[in-house]
Amino acid sequence: MFIMNLNNIVFVKLTERGKKIYKDHNSETDQYIRENFPKITIVKDQKNLDVEISFQLWKLFSIFGKYINIGLDPVFVNNEIIFKNKGDK
Repeated sequence: MFIMNLNNIVFVKLTERGKKIYKDHNSETDQYIRENFPKITIVKDQKNLDVEISFQLWKLFSIFGKYINIGLDPVFVNNEIIFKNKGDK
């Protein structure tokens, strides 16, 4: 049995389509924050989208869930979500 908590960190490598979806999501989120919370500073911690990037599992589904379906181009390389154990590199 394998148990995964929705708060656990997972890793993905984004396809070109995935990169566009992620950039669009960030642009919309940044604009909303700037308009509604002007005192908040926006900090990006994942700038290089060509490498394996991490998300909490719930956030991954929140951003990409509606773009994952049969017949659609994949958003993750090889359609893989990587679950790493503690100590894995």
